[in-house]
Amino acid sequence: ANGDFPLSPDPATYRMELDVNRDAPWWTTSVATRSAWTFASEQPSEGVQEVLPLLLVDYDVDLDLMNTAERRIAQTVDLEVRHQPGADGPRVRTAQVWTSYDDGATWHEAVVVPRDRNGRFVALLRPLFPPPDAEFASLRVEATDRDGNRIEQEIIRAWQLP
Repeated sequence: ANGDFPLSPDPATYRMELDVNRDAPWWTTSVATRSAWTFASEQPSEGVQEVLPLLLVDYDVDLDLMNTAERRIAQTVDLEVRHQPGADGPRVRTAQVWTSYDDGATWHEAVVVPRDRNGRFVALLRPLFPPPDAEFASLRVEATDRDGNRIEQEIIRAWQLP
């Protein structure tokens, strides 16, 4: 989504939230997403426009064309946390990941390991093997950069399980 939002000229911290729900019967994955950004901003120099350092998360999961992951031990999710295009943001500092197999009623913290110093991480989901009655996996991610800019993102039914 794109948009222009008025901000105070004084230094301030903001929180912007975006919730999306899909209820079409044929839409089975990513039925609800919630994203929240926390960021600091102040008026730039006269005549200068700045792109806010909002964090974005790219996900890479081994899925088939039907958005289904195999049931296997040690499911991993590769993440790349970056600033939106045009933003001059500081280095990404942390990423945390949780998974849920009951549409977000309970969450299990994943083990997250940095892949490099450029915002790439790999998460080993817990439990290692999804419960036998689980039909979907949901994800929750939080990431921050060195200035405290933050993204919190939740995807209910991110993918399905066979």
